[in-house]
Amino acid sequence: MRIGNFSIVPRLMLTRVVSVPEIWNHYAGGVLKAKLPYDTIDADRAKRFAGQSQMNFVALVMHGLSAISVNSDVLSVRLLLLMLCLTAVALGGSGWAIFAGLLIPRWLVLAIGLLVVLTAMTMFFMFLVLAARSTAQFIPQRDYHDFVQNVAVVAGGR
Repeated sequence: MRIGNFSIVPRLMLTRVVSVPEIWNHYAGGVLKAKLPYDTIDADRAKRFAGQSQMNFVALVMHGLSAISVNSDVLSVRLLLLMLCLTAVALGGSGWAIFAGLLIPRWLVLAIGLLVVLTAMTMFFMFLVLAARSTAQFIPQRDYHDFVQNVAVVAGGR
């Protein structure tokens, strides 16, 4: 999805937008996850007029991971299902090979062990995601005062 850094939020929607905890981590991901109505406007990207981008490789990777983390619940379930399927196929294939009297290569035993460990790690990740649901979340509408020094009202404000 191509979403830029700028948005226009109608005043009536602003209360809903600032109530979404995920926008603190990744604005576009939070708006999408909250299923808030949105529309996009196609715009051609112009060349940078001056200076270098402030986003180095590490910052870009962190930005991408922040977008993924907004949907960490979906990611953890999909990873768990993938790992369980791969482990089931590997164990089923090994069981078939043993039943058929075939020799099982040493690398297959190591691969199954690795799949079991990765499945356990995925389950641990899933439990971390579930545990995070019980912690207090940052809600911009409620907690902004800890991060905002002052608010200036521009013409036509409250």
